[in-house]
Amino acid sequence: MKVRVGGAAIPGGVMMLHGNRAGVAILDEIGMVRSASFETVKNPVKTPVLRGVTSLGCSLVTMAKATGKVIRLKQSAGESLLPGILTAAGTLLATGGVMAGYSFLWEKLAEGMHPRTAGMLAGGCDLVVTAALLGLLAVSPMGKKIRSFHGAEHKTVHCTDLGIAPIPENAKKQSRIHPRCGTSLAVGALSAYALAEGLILPFLPENLRDGAGLVLLLGAIGAAYEALMRGDKGFVAKIGAIVQRVTTAEPTEAQLEAASAAIYACLYPDGRE
Repeated sequence: MKVRVGGAAIPGGVMMLHGNRAGVAILDEIGMVRSASFETVKNPVKTPVLRGVTSLGCSLVTMAKATGKVIRLKQSAGESLLPGILTAAGTLLATGGVMAGYSFLWEKLAEGMHPRTAGMLAGGCDLVVTAALLGLLAVSPMGKKIRSFHGAEHKTVHCTDLGIAPIPENAKKQSRIHPRCGTSLAVGALSAYALAEGLILPFLPENLRDGAGLVLLLGAIGAAYEALMRGDKGFVAKIGAIVQRVTTAEPTEAQLEAASAAIYACLYPDGRE
């Protein structure tokens, strides 16, 4: 039976989502799979476009819950949390440093431009810097592992889409590119916003730009969400597929086992059927 399952790569493992349940699974230091399940936060909004915006908040809460489960799983395995904390902190500091440096340089460059010209160039520059940052994160030690788990998540979700058992033997034959990936949502929304930022905002009165910019960003997120949920094969899906070749990598057998365990923990929290 086909089941619509979503998921995400998390540090050291995979999270899977279905209905109001989530399952997480990690690989401990000796390669053993450990899994757990929990209730997710339901999106209270059903209105098209708006539900895409509110889903972000629900996703953040769900990810926080998943992180708590992962910490407990690692503790039960007797693992130290310090290396993971230091790696995550270093990655966040490096990312923040790059973004702060870019903001400073852009402000200096924009000083000598006409405001309308600067506005029209801003969106494209933001996309270029975001792409460069994404590439740097992908080759970092933490990024490489997450990319592989991301690939395992996609391959295993493909199995549920096809109605076949989500086990490594079946998953390894599937593509690591998936049309409902959050990467496609993020890239599609950012691309749409960058276009609007260059073609609409510079021509609005200055006192309206901040408010209009926020509305355009939220609208871009909502529109990209709807496109993905409806199985759109247009711009959002195509550009997302390209970016997923950077954000995913071929997983190992053990990582596929973790993705499979996460799905079973999600669908059958009281044990496999």
